[in-house]
Amino acid sequence: MLDDLIKRFSKETEGFSDGYELKNAIGKAHTDMSRRASGHNSKIQQESICWLNKHFIENSPWAIFNQTDFDKWHEDTCVDYCKHMNSQGFPFKMTYGRAQKVINMTFKYLYCTDIFKREIELLAPYLHMTLDGYTLRWYKEIVIDYINKNCSEKVKKNMISEWSKMDNEEGRRKYIQIQIDIRKYLKDSQNYQYSINSENIDDILPEQKVSTGGNNIIFVSIPFDLNRRSPFFAEFVVWEGEIVRSKIENLFKGLNGIYKSWVQDKWAISDEIKSELNIKISTILRKL
Repeated sequence: MLDDLIKRFSKETEGFSDGYELKNAIGKAHTDMSRRASGHNSKIQQESICWLNKHFIENSPWAIFNQTDFDKWHEDTCVDYCKHMNSQGFPFKMTYGRAQKVINMTFKYLYCTDIFKREIELLAPYLHMTLDGYTLRWYKEIVIDYINKNCSEKVKKNMISEWSKMDNEEGRRKYIQIQIDIRKYLKDSQNYQYSINSENIDDILPEQKVSTGGNNIIFVSIPFDLNRRSPFFAEFVVWEGEIVRSKIENLFKGLNGIYKSWVQDKWAISDEIKSELNIKISTILRKL
């Protein structure tokens, strides 16, 4: 499964130019970070590509072979990257959270290129999981629960801010702690897990609610690749899984909305439409 997810993600790098893989990876990672950021423009992206490309060449991570050295390289890179970008007078602030996303996604894109694949495989045990809306949601709901049950240091969910707002010393400390917590979770947990609350749809189907004993929580458990159970490889599973999870939740909400609307508008719906919908839905479910 992991290889299939990596292959799917690798399509994002198909347009990378030969000899410019590093610059292309940084540019794509920067776009991911800035997609919805206000005050961003193309000059900022070009400066980002130029600085990080030079930094990767002059401060190469490829000779790092332990977690401590990589964590130091990553922290120093984020700090220096923020200082440089914020000294250019751009109408855009490079926070620590934004910096980590560009750097971590750069490694992810480089892994999907032929020229850097071997280097990333050697570095992969020490690489971090990119923090964004999807991975942070998983961290808050799954990893924090694990940490609070199994570790002496407790984590409060409301203490974790949005990834793009992690900044300065406090944001740096939170980021580092999150990476430590993820590693603790992956050390003991063999599965990516999430849960979906189907209460919205159950509320309009009382007979189903009775048959399930009022239990509205649906659990999903998907095995990690045991030979590649590091934050870097786990991210491929977690990120895609959280996207699927959001789609399922939106489907439940959509069904709920359709039902409520049809209750009011059933005078305009024929038996033929109902029959056709039943056929389509049944066909889709059989193919899953």
